[in-house]
Amino acid sequence: MIVLAFLSGDRNLREDILSGIDLHCRNAAELFGRARTEFLASYHADDKVTIKQRKIAKGLSFQLQYGAGAKSMAKKLLIEEEVAKKFITNYYLRYKGVKQYQEDVANEVQRSRTPSSRRTVSGYPAGKGTYKSVTGRRYVFFEYDAPDWSKKKVSFSPTQMKNYPTQGFATGDIVPLVLGHVFEALAASPLKDDALLINTVHDSIVLDVQGNVVRETAEIVTNVMQSAPKLIKDTWG
Repeated sequence: MIVLAFLSGDRNLREDILSGIDLHCRNAAELFGRARTEFLASYHADDKVTIKQRKIAKGLSFQLQYGAGAKSMAKKLLIEEEVAKKFITNYYLRYKGVKQYQEDVANEVQRSRTPSSRRTVSGYPAGKGTYKSVTGRRYVFFEYDAPDWSKKKVSFSPTQMKNYPTQGFATGDIVPLVLGHVFEALAASPLKDDALLINTVHDSIVLDVQGNVVRETAEIVTNVMQSAPKLIKDTWG
């Protein structure tokens, strides 16, 4: 969500994140018609219904960012499609800049469309479109068979166009950048044999650390993580 706030420039989303409020509780309260203060108090009291409602709102939020539609969201989260539609409406009403950003990406891909050698499953010629990210990464999109409700025979995937630039910036650009600096910091420390980088999971970095050096390792990793804004700015401006 932080990456989406940065890329879209949406003022409300930025302010909501910086304020530190629980966005999922706020969204859930709005979605299910409950007072925010009551919902938050109920959530902190471990009320099962409230916890479930927050989980639904959280899932809807991320599914929307990943490019899913109401029908897909409802199926994955086991909820009524109307609930998903209501969430999408509320979300874009509050974060109009996010919707505009996603439309700008789609328009750029469409404007850059050129023929390609590919064909869709149904055999139609598939066009190719591109989008250049803020870090200079060039995303290539190919057309697919258009959905049944569309008047077109082929179209670009809305899911891919919403998802790839945002996920790509977070996990394709920022995570590897920070990962390299974590590796260098550990390699230059006395802990290099006791704190090993193991894996990455989406935007998380996994380490295997000897129990007696956990605190020291955490300090090194924290220092690198907190320098991420400077590293990003120095690398991509």
